[in-house]
Amino acid sequence: MNPLSVVFLWHQHQPNYCDPVTDDFIMPWVRLHALKDYYDMAAYIEQVPGTRAVINLVPSLLEQLQAYIDGASDSWLDLSRRPVGDLVEDEQIFVLRHFLSIHTQPLLAHIPRYSQLQKLCALHPEPERPASTLQHFDTQKLRDVIVLFHLAWCGETLKRDPTVRRLIAQGGDFSEADKSELLNLQAEFLPRVLEIHRRLQREGRIELSTTPFYHPIMPLLINTDSGREMLPSAPFPEKKFSYPQDAQLQLRLAQDYFRQQFGLEKTGVWPAEGAISRDTCAVACAAGVPWLASDEEVLRNSHDLEQLEPRQQYRAHQFNCGRGSVSLFFRDRALSDLIGFTLANAPAPEAIARFMNRLNTIYDSLPEDKSQYIVPVILDGENAWENYTNNGKDFLTGLYQTLVKDPRYRLTTFSDYLAEGPQQLPLPHLRAGSWIYGTLSTWIGQEDKNRGWSYLSRTRLFYEEARKNGKLPEETLDQMQRRMLAAEGSDWFWWYGDDHYTDYPEEFDRLFRNNQQAVYLLAGKEIPDYLKEPVLRRSTARAVEPPVQVIHPLIDGRVTNYFEWISAGRITQRYAAIHRDQALVKSVRFGCDGEYFYLQVEFNSTPDCDLPEELIVALEFAGLEEEIRLDPHLEGAFYRQRQIGDCRMEQVLEASVELVQLEVPRDKVPFRVRVNCGEETLEVLPSYGDAEVDLDARRVQSENWFV
Repeated sequence: MNPLSVVFLWHQHQPNYCDPVTDDFIMPWVRLHALKDYYDMAAYIEQVPGTRAVINLVPSLLEQLQAYIDGASDSWLDLSRRPVGDLVEDEQIFVLRHFLSIHTQPLLAHIPRYSQLQKLCALHPEPERPASTLQHFDTQKLRDVIVLFHLAWCGETLKRDPTVRRLIAQGGDFSEADKSELLNLQAEFLPRVLEIHRRLQREGRIELSTTPFYHPIMPLLINTDSGREMLPSAPFPEKKFSYPQDAQLQLRLAQDYFRQQFGLEKTGVWPAEGAISRDTCAVACAAGVPWLASDEEVLRNSHDLEQLEPRQQYRAHQFNCGRGSVSLFFRDRALSDLIGFTLANAPAPEAIARFMNRLNTIYDSLPEDKSQYIVPVILDGENAWENYTNNGKDFLTGLYQTLVKDPRYRLTTFSDYLAEGPQQLPLPHLRAGSWIYGTLSTWIGQEDKNRGWSYLSRTRLFYEEARKNGKLPEETLDQMQRRMLAAEGSDWFWWYGDDHYTDYPEEFDRLFRNNQQAVYLLAGKEIPDYLKEPVLRRSTARAVEPPVQVIHPLIDGRVTNYFEWISAGRITQRYAAIHRDQALVKSVRFGCDGEYFYLQVEFNSTPDCDLPEELIVALEFAGLEEEIRLDPHLEGAFYRQRQIGDCRMEQVLEASVELVQLEVPRDKVPFRVRVNCGEETLEVLPSYGDAEVDLDARRVQSENWFV
């Protein structure tokens, strides 16, 4: 029996956090994900014999990791290393605002003191006078916050270190010596990330692939008009951005970097966000790239089909570029999104079974000879695991073991699959798109995004004129070019517009503009006024907005009138660093009146979001051992098999929950909303972290009184 090839590609990426104006790393995510994810994702592969996978490493990430190994720091780490007693008031406020920002419970399961300190901060919020909150945090508590934050970011490998185990067991009351010992240990751990990837690549356990250096959206670099292929009616920047030479350079620099770091020539490429186009493939062909990968929606759009046939979807495709060809693989969206968004809430055996059920369905849909077919599972390799128990170790190692033992499947890599000479399907037409919606709308076509491209066009023209002028030294021109390439990265545009949420919109906006400002400063010119103005003009919508007043809605499943939910809190389906297509839920509204907690769920009504017949909505309150099930079929809210409220659904789902029936304090309580089909979780809101509701109606009324 010829087994079906399965390829996992784990995409590891961070933008360049170095502010070129101040020469400081202003955010710590490269360092922290290296401690928690980058080493462990390779280690999980090593721990299960027979496992093979592709790990995609973006050069902008690797360059920063090497800087840390060479002794670089970031503003968060600089502050952490200083004696807490020496911190001034603004620095203490920074600790409370940023080091208490973890809200995913699996990350905090081993450090309960962290949640206690979060609650203490929440009980005394003073947004207008943040220094007042400091009255409740002495030096010891602030030091504990810093140490516990860094313990939370220890991955499964680091947790086995004796120092980390001791500090976790200690739980709190840490000394300056404890803090220094932990931070030094973490610094010593960072070189191991590169070492394990080099070793597994040499042993053939992993295939390393890359992305153009600063993670740009290649089709838009080559020509922003490529976005119009799938967005014909969207507004676009007045001036077209079209610099194919920059796309070529971004790719060549990535190939050069991989040659220096890993001794690899002509690696496969996961283009940033799986964004490809005809011109992108031509650039890849010219650079000798053996394969590119994208999303099944791009393949479907390219064939102009409502639905892909399995025999068509699970094949390698070949795009002829005139000067050669490049192989194309298209990710299975359902399997990839299962891991990224759905399975985290299930116990590992159940999650593995659900993944395998979907994979087995694919297997059964294909012809008997499976040797020509391949199932690519491609997703972010760093952001999903904070929602999994033990940072995903139980699920991933268990899944690898299951697949290795199952004779129907073989874990392989894209290059090894191609080396066997499978017949590749020709792809004569290719529409520009990415793994998000099959379009490029995440990076262009909204007011703020288009403004960003306008800034980029003006700066790029200035750089081009400076190079043609010939008055600046070549070294200076090369430095200007590097800043220009960094500004072309996709991440800045990800956070513009209204489709993604971050706690740090101003920081990302500043990095985007400061990379361009550096182009002018290196040339000895004044910074133009346009680069002093933020691209981000609209206030960013938060994923969770609290209630502004108590509410008393009628639970009838209908939008009775505009005002009954106007004062409610709101959870919108906004995504952070990872994104999901075809969300079932459009928004959630919530609030209370002292006696009842109220919930409204508004579902998307697109053809791709049909609601399951076995729809159940579950409420998970912190402190409750069991969930509250909201069942529109039985028209009730149930807790421990007792009905404790009502539930109705016509236009929307509306529910009430009697608070006296619950063992939760009349306080600010974290909660999440799960949408289930029977026992299977389809969606969780918020998509990261928790929402919070104040169950003290009098406090809500008094703090938010308005006329």
